[in-house]
Amino acid sequence: MKARQKDFAKVLASYADCYVMDAFGTAHRKHASTAVIDEFFDKDHDGTLNRLDFISCLASLGLAQVDFSGQDAEAERLFQKVSEGTGKVNKEQYVRFMQEMTEDTFDPEQIAEALQSIADGKEWITETDMQRAGIDAELIDYIKSTLPMHANGQGYDYSSWCK
Repeated sequence: MKARQKDFAKVLASYADCYVMDAFGTAHRKHASTAVIDEFFDKDHDGTLNRLDFISCLASLGLAQVDFSGQDAEAERLFQKVSEGTGKVNKEQYVRFMQEMTEDTFDPEQIAEALQSIADGKEWITETDMQRAGIDAELIDYIKSTLPMHANGQGYDYSSWCK
């Protein structure tokens, strides 16, 4: 690795609070953005995040406030849970936690907003609306069998069903 490439990695590292190395198999040669950037984050080179590193990563994503004192009970509870009491968070633990945090779950309000968008703002949705949106025929059949007809008889009443 050339000195200028290491300098480039150092500049990249200066823009972030944390770095998750998950670039296995993405490049056919070493590149500063994947091969040495971790040297500027993992100071002890053990491949784990300590408490402050972990909370800083969460803060950089807007998921937590940085707590330098260690007195934030919620941050401490979260760190202990993810680190499984070891005092360090490894890559697998961090990835599993992030998957849980960002997992797609839909609440009734999200479903109503999506159907309202497909229905062009109407309080009911038609089979034509769903077809135009590219919804799979099997899912359309499920929606039609699940949602009640709207009082006007022109489509399916998603808003009352989502409440």
